[in-house]
Amino acid sequence: MNRQLCLECREAEEESGIDINRLLNELALIKGKGHPTELSEKETLYLCLSLCGCSNSETAYRYYLDRKPNEEELACQDYIKRLRRNMNAEMSDKVNGYIKELMGIEANKYKPTWSKVRQFLSSHGYARPQNSPQVQPKDMRKAVMIVELQEIVVEDVRKTLEDKYGININILQVLDIK
Repeated sequence: MNRQLCLECREAEEESGIDINRLLNELALIKGKGHPTELSEKETLYLCLSLCGCSNSETAYRYYLDRKPNEEELACQDYIKRLRRNMNAEMSDKVNGYIKELMGIEANKYKPTWSKVRQFLSSHGYARPQNSPQVQPKDMRKAVMIVELQEIVVEDVRKTLEDKYGININILQVLDIK
């Protein structure tokens, strides 16, 4: 089942290279013991922020307060530590348990680090196909780019953006501004 991905899911897919829809579908089967039961919004948020490589502190902050913390807020160690402990306790038998089952790890063992989880997923068929369309927010589909080109061929810029970043652009007009 393909679902519309939230911002965090799109970030996770971009950062990790993991096919988030496929992963969510597999975890839904694990959660529902063979009957698809979608992960809750909080479970999905935790999973995606973790796959993005966010620190436990930032993940906990965003998990409970629905926004990114600033440096001052992250410096409040006691508060962040409490949020982190609560989140870890809440997720230990949920998302972490589903991930362990997916990886074939016994329930009484620790879940590997998220970087090892990403490696496992990539090497076990969860990598997003290279030719899959990039999911973009609607407001990012069209953009105006003003670049000062100095002895650079415009076609080279277009080719570099496409090859290196997967950005397919049409150059509509080149202005000579002096």
